[in-house]
Amino acid sequence: MTHYTWDENAKGPPIHADPQRVGEYLDDLRQRCGGVLHPDDLVQDAENNPDCPVRFFFTWDDTEAAHKYRRAQARKIIARVTTVATTAGKKVTVRAFPSIKKEKGKQHYTHITVAMEDPDSVEYMEKQALKALTSWYRQYQSLETVKKAYEAGKLAFE
Repeated sequence: MTHYTWDENAKGPPIHADPQRVGEYLDDLRQRCGGVLHPDDLVQDAENNPDCPVRFFFTWDDTEAAHKYRRAQARKIIARVTTVATTAGKKVTVRAFPSIKKEKGKQHYTHITVAMEDPDSVEYMEKQALKALTSWYRQYQSLETVKKAYEAGKLAFE
């Protein structure tokens, strides 16, 4: 039997559901769908199955769902804009508007030059980078080359 847990480094709010039940449900759905799982399969099953353990994750009010979807699209647009910055004498391509969250504040975006001048923003971005590196490692840790890259990347944060 496979043991399922939530990825604590994943983006988004905490999920208040039993990860074992959800994992088993997703694997069952995958098997019912011919051995592969597509997001549309999950949406359709959640919509049609009142006992679906992830049904409550979805927004079923179409107006509210449309607004949330547009906000997600806006985040993607903001995240896709890049600029060239100079770091340690080297030109690198970076996000022009990184996501920042101040203590007790609301998540927002600011220009990279503004963020880099604010120690709290730099600290937040470093923490986010380490979380992303850890999440990436967990997804691919069975590959030997990934283990080496992760260790090298992790050293940079020490």
